[in-house]
Amino acid sequence: MKSIISILTLLIFFSISSCNENGKTTKTRYSSSESSDVNGYYSDFSGWYGGISGGISVRGGSWSGNINDNGSVTSYRGSVSGTDLLDEYGMNKLGYISGNKVYIYYLNGYYPVGK
Repeated sequence: MKSIISILTLLIFFSISSCNENGKTTKTRYSSSESSDVNGYYSDFSGWYGGISGGISVRGGSWSGNINDNGSVTSYRGSVSGTDLLDEYGMNKLGYISGNKVYIYYLNGYYPVGK
């Protein structure tokens, strides 16, 4: 009975983790349905109303950005957890990454910003 439990535990562990070529265990940061390269600069505000500009930069475990709404600038920064863009304290979700866009919480909703 112990050996069956041990084998099941190992199977679960290996299904969650994968090994790189050096034999170190690594975990997948983003799901396979997401873009393979979420890092970058997002500045396409074409889905927003006129007068909006700025950009969002995602680099590894952090992100930052500015939205200029006809002269009124809102600044963002924080950490990245999976596909969620969190505030600088890692407490509140301010956006998320989906496909080749980031969705930023602005004026009571999530709006897309493309690369």
